[in-house]
Amino acid sequence: MTVRWHCYSAHTADNFVSAVPAGVADRTPEAPADANARAALELLRNSWVLALRADGKSQKTLKTYRESADQLIAFLASPPRLPAETAALVASARPVTGPRDITATHLRAFMSHLLGPHKPSTANNRYRGLQQWFRWMASEDEIEYSPFAKLSPPTVPEEPVPVVPVDDIKAVLATCKARTFVNLRDEAIIRLFCDTGARVPEMAGLMKEAEEDQRVPHIDLEQQMIWVLGKGRRFRSVPFGAKTALSADPLHTRAAQAQARLETGAVAG
Repeated sequence: MTVRWHCYSAHTADNFVSAVPAGVADRTPEAPADANARAALELLRNSWVLALRADGKSQKTLKTYRESADQLIAFLASPPRLPAETAALVASARPVTGPRDITATHLRAFMSHLLGPHKPSTANNRYRGLQQWFRWMASEDEIEYSPFAKLSPPTVPEEPVPVVPVDDIKAVLATCKARTFVNLRDEAIIRLFCDTGARVPEMAGLMKEAEEDQRVPHIDLEQQMIWVLGKGRRFRSVPFGAKTALSADPLHTRAAQAQARLETGAVAG
């Protein structure tokens, strides 16, 4: 029998997945939230985003969290066409006139809807974002308690990360044989990626100052270590190998010479 998968059936609050026979008619349930409720939730979303910005959250985090709130608000104010089981779950929940009326049932229906077109990892991200929003509302006394206390996040199955074949890496490095500045740079970057597993934003930030009053030796060839600014604006040290240090040394030397020329020119001027 072909099945359609959804998180949280109306009967099993502890399980995120239930099977529904294919062919069950989809329908659009009546919206739990009216226009006034939507406006109230949007105001709270704006206040929450301001609080996150004041806490120094990254732009990526702000975007992800806001999208999570936006999608829940839209789901409550204008539900899409849903599988019969999920539509019944929405219909069974009480009307939403404000944040205090949002229950675990509303959230289960929303997560069930997300797991239809999206990957479990996306649904998990939305869950985490909304969990923080409701935690903030509870701390601000906008709600008595968070309905997420009764829920668990959707399970994200482990997926092996594709690994670049060694022969492909060797072929790319072979294009960097000429000792030009660009080739030296490219070889050093490729080897650093291979040795450290650093993220692209971390690698791109190696040559930037973290703060105006904070100077960090981003690359240390003697210790064979780089310092990268990762998630949460926290520095972490990552070691690299001897061959990578050897490839980065001429690049480091040229950069130091160029900086010295600039400083000499500034003094002379």
